[in-house]
Amino acid sequence: MSNLPSESDLNPLQTLLTQGNFDAASTAAHELHHRFPQFVPVIKLGLQIALRRNDGAAATHYAKAWRTLPALSATDAFNLGHALKGAELYRDSVLAYERAIQIGVSNPHEAYNNKGVIEADFLLDAKTAAKSFTRAIALQPDDIAAYLNRGNIYEEFGDFDAAIDNYETAVVHCHRPYEALARLAHCIEIDSATHELFGRLHDAADDTKATPFERESLLFALGHKYDSLGDYSAAFDAFSRANKTGSALPYNRAAETAKFEAIKAAFPPSVFKLAPDTTGQDHGHKPIFICGMFRSGSTLFEQIISGSGDVTACGEIGFFDALVRRPDFALPRGQAIGSEALAGWRKRYHENPLINAVTTPFFTDKRPDNFLYLGLIKQMFPKAKIVVTQRAARDNALSLFFTQFGDGQAYARDLEDIAHYQDLFTDLMAHWQACFGHDIVTADYDSFIAAPEVEGQAIMDCLDLDFTPDCLAFHNRKNRVKTASYKQVRQKLYTSSSGRADNYAFAFKD
Repeated sequence: MSNLPSESDLNPLQTLLTQGNFDAASTAAHELHHRFPQFVPVIKLGLQIALRRNDGAAATHYAKAWRTLPALSATDAFNLGHALKGAELYRDSVLAYERAIQIGVSNPHEAYNNKGVIEADFLLDAKTAAKSFTRAIALQPDDIAAYLNRGNIYEEFGDFDAAIDNYETAVVHCHRPYEALARLAHCIEIDSATHELFGRLHDAADDTKATPFERESLLFALGHKYDSLGDYSAAFDAFSRANKTGSALPYNRAAETAKFEAIKAAFPPSVFKLAPDTTGQDHGHKPIFICGMFRSGSTLFEQIISGSGDVTACGEIGFFDALVRRPDFALPRGQAIGSEALAGWRKRYHENPLINAVTTPFFTDKRPDNFLYLGLIKQMFPKAKIVVTQRAARDNALSLFFTQFGDGQAYARDLEDIAHYQDLFTDLMAHWQACFGHDIVTADYDSFIAAPEVEGQAIMDCLDLDFTPDCLAFHNRKNRVKTASYKQVRQKLYTSSSGRADNYAFAFKD
């Protein structure tokens, strides 16, 4: 048997790919790979087809075949790790990076760093991730990304002393430690504007060598420091400069309005009046979806709900956002989604490593912008409860304006854009209420702060869960919190965030 396929072997596969017949192409690629197990082009095509078909088992098979080739180069292994991460095959990605390190990749500290990010953020193995970052630092002592990543893990677990140590080390040892300085500022408590940290932040923010992102990070840090001291004018000035400094995409009001209208048209109330297909709904762990405007209390309410012994907090799961961004996904046109597609999506959703680790009857999926996908969610999980968080509009707007987001929340850089987006959110939520309002539980941040026991009991009753003292003892937990609210949930309940906009009345137009 020849070690290489002939043109007559390859042509049928190429024809099937050209025709877009990926199912048949998958079969052909499998047969070719069986005959020529070390022929790299067929392995690459097989992997691409598997990813296109969302066939995780086949993708893992081809990834292993590629990763274990005797002639595999370190660079190819490194690039394979990157590609597998993009395809959400996280364990396979880690194995590819490990192979790259094993066979002598030229930048091993980057491989350890990339591996650590996957372990920390997607496999939830913070201990192993910290070891990967430590190894990266040992190989490259001025690797600022490794210090930042390791410090971030400590922050998320509430170990601020260890986080500060990592950021301070980065500031001392790294050539341009602007982001490390910004992270350090978030961790350090100060009581006076004469603190030397202010001078360092101002000098760094004014340094022409700083990138737009670094300058943005420094200005956000300055804003939070001034806000904590009650100098609201200086704080707002710093936040305004920060939001104008970054390189995020502009907010397009017309495009966002059209997107929201398309969502409503795709999922009219009539779709949900049909008897749902509940096949497979009563097996395994059941999701509780927590969504709403960003910075409206979703992390707090997740911690409260997970105080029940029957619920595991899984944090933000990006499944639905990733699903609708796939090039082969299209919104339905006012019709129920087919049961085969729903079953496939449910299966993939439950294969997420975050959910695989769940041992309780319920788990939370706390992705705020899942409110965009509630029509899809309620067809996939007809029995699921939806917790929608809300907060006083101006308080919510300021919290958004004071948070460093990426392109996904372009509206957050301008108070008037935020108001526009809030109106779209309110209108869409009224639509979802008309569709399946009986399964929507409203969690109001301000009402809860005013009467935590009463409101907490009411929310848990709506979810058919027990309200226990642990629900309000979230500040004592040693769990990991991976959102901008990680610091707040390490504290007892406080009321200073409710009515916060009164301090910034000058910033709003009447």
